[in-house]
Amino acid sequence: MQPLESERPATVQNSRPPLSKQQRIVRAVILIVGSITLFSFLFADPLLRTFTHKNLQGVRPQIGTAIVVTLVPAGSSLLGTPQPPLVVVRFRGHLYQAGKVIGFDRLQLNRPARIVYRVGHNATIYVDEVAPLNSSQNVPPGAKP
Repeated sequence: MQPLESERPATVQNSRPPLSKQQRIVRAVILIVGSITLFSFLFADPLLRTFTHKNLQGVRPQIGTAIVVTLVPAGSSLLGTPQPPLVVVRFRGHLYQAGKVIGFDRLQLNRPARIVYRVGHNATIYVDEVAPLNSSQNVPPGAKP
């Protein structure tokens, strides 16, 4: 004959002691930081791209002269994917990375170069292109010298 429910001996269901207040706070902080990190990976990049697109909407490209500060030739990453050349210029006292590089082999460190840039609605400068000064590239449509 089986004993009734009330006659069964009480067994310990949870062998772990309850968490202290400090342990619960640490767990909550870890959960919050992890959630924010996941959120930023998923949503921050598209939000920033949208902001940049709106900031440059209707802005005309301009041509200027800047000093070449950094030259990194094209190469490949550790995974074998090709990497374009990297050029950083000093323009109006600040450093900017160029989006497109023309005539990389003719650019020289600490020498002036022609840049095509845009000034966003919030006065942020975006350098779209860098080329040697004596480059005979076509001026982009709507650019003013």
